[in-house]
Amino acid sequence: MAGARERIGAFFDLDGTLLPPPSLEWRFVAYLLAREEMGGTEITRWLAHGAKTLLRDPRSAASGNKMYLAGLRESLAADWEDSLASGLPRFFPEGIERMVWHLAQGHHVFLVSGTLEPLARAVAGRLPGPVEICA
Repeated sequence: MAGARERIGAFFDLDGTLLPPPSLEWRFVAYLLAREEMGGTEITRWLAHGAKTLLRDPRSAASGNKMYLAGLRESLAADWEDSLASGLPRFFPEGIERMVWHLAQGHHVFLVSGTLEPLARAVAGRLPGPVEICA
């Protein structure tokens, strides 16, 4: 049985399970808009791509459209992470308690998210233990 404990994995979604709305991605968009790193060009590109794919694959158009990020500096995600020091999103206590329980049991903890990997990594670094990210 001792070896079986190492094979147990606990999977947590970030948005809606560990964090309340708005989603990490919407928080990032707000950050970009507030700093004028994103504007009309990016939003137009995002809407155009979404409209083009809507008829073909509505789910993809709604959840997978990251066109608003095209052309933006990758370092903006790191800048956003630095900004979290003053405004870290509050986690749901129940989710964190459950995660701590799994970590205490020696289980592997995974974050599963549809958000951008750098955003998931930024938040993962503020969780109570080692987690792996599946973004």
